[in-house]
Amino acid sequence: MKSSMIYVDAAVINDMLTRLANAPNGGNKQQVEFTLIDDRIQMNRFRHLAYSRMEELAAQGIYPKGFDKESYEDMKHWEKTVRPDMLFCGAPHILIPHAPLGKGEPVQDVLIAGTYFELLCASRGLGAAMLTFPLGALEQMPEIKAMLNIPQDHYIGMIIGFGYPEIQYARGVQKEIDKGRIHRLNFNRLKR
Repeated sequence: MKSSMIYVDAAVINDMLTRLANAPNGGNKQQVEFTLIDDRIQMNRFRHLAYSRMEELAAQGIYPKGFDKESYEDMKHWEKTVRPDMLFCGAPHILIPHAPLGKGEPVQDVLIAGTYFELLCASRGLGAAMLTFPLGALEQMPEIKAMLNIPQDHYIGMIIGFGYPEIQYARGVQKEIDKGRIHRLNFNRLKR
């Protein structure tokens, strides 16, 4: 994301949100909900509140899920060398897909909706980062997490930070899949 935080036009965001209705979902239940922070003032306020609380907790020896003192100090070092906002990666906007537990396929539906949104971002020249670290941090600060107004019985799989990318690439990452990861089945070879 751009460190100068160029904000995405509201019309572009609204168009992408409208198109999320087409994201595949289990049983066509359309149960995924989306929490959005697209206002610059609100995002900066939320970022500041979450970051300040994370720092207060770290001073008490309470770290985000999956972190200990050493890994937290590594992150603080990265803030000096990589980016100053390791919590939300400097994203000017965030989208949080979530769905009620106990109905349909909430985990799969949320992951599909998040992936679909990432593709919508890419199709518009926007960068998107699937952020799971803030989820672990927010679990340690229920009062800040509550500000998102997401029902407690909803599954949250990621927070998606999005905005205009700092670096424009001529092409996407070029990777090859190891042939050992592809398992072709042939039932004709089975003995009866």
